Amino acid sequence: MAHSTQNTLDADAGRLIRYHQGNPYTPLDVASLQAENERLHRKVHELTTALEQVGMALREKDEALARQNTALRFEYDARRNAALGAGTRHTLIALPRYLEHRTPEPDGWIRVYREDLATLTGHSEDTITSHLQQIAKTGAIDYQSRRIIAADGKITSGSYVRRHPKLDTPAELKLPEPRNHGGTRPRCKTCGGDTELAGRLWRCKDGHEHIELVKPTGRQDDVPIVNNQRAGGGMYRTAR
Repeated sequence: MAHSTQNTLDADAGRLIRYHQGNPYTPLDVASLQAENERLHRKVHELTTALEQVGMALREKDEALARQNTALRFEYDARRNAALGAGTRHTLIALPRYLEHRTPEPDGWIRVYREDLATLTGHSEDTITSHLQQIAKTGAIDYQSRRIIAADGKITSGSYVRRHPKLDTPAELKLPEPRNHGGTRPRCKTCGGDTELAGRLWRCKDGHEHIELVKPTGRQDDVPIVNNQRAGGGMYRTAR
């Protein structure tokens, strides 16, 4: 655009020079030169305004791309955080973008409408509450459930969060205690480590014995391991 502007001005100046070179004895028409000068000033102003508009549009595009890159990086970091459950990661990904469009209270608390996050993530409202509580345990946000009395006297509950700088580093978020699906697992009595396989001794009335290996889950319905494979379909389970 700047190169085109310079070419236009050079062409106009060249036209005037050629005119006077071709008519050396013609007196200068001051009024015509003043009119031409004003026209050139108007053209410069128009082109300068156009350049400013183009520059503003490019800056806005750069800012939009930067926001998009930040969101994609956040999503990538959140998805690779194995310390959080898959559902909690979904809510974590949606939360910052949702909070950007909410106005915080003077103390930083923001009302979070669970139905909005449920729509964004595909989870139920109760599940959203559980996810927010899990994220709060990592220190990325504070979470509160407040009692709200509507104008008609109806009492409801509302979820509020207050974000912390840790929310900007989703890959580093950790729970105080690792997730432990299925209950407490037995520990090795010698070193205290996780028990990979546990054995049970079975004895029939005739005195025959066999050892049955099971995956320890801390529950009574542990599934036996037969030839290093879990018995399928729940057909072969230990007695309760």
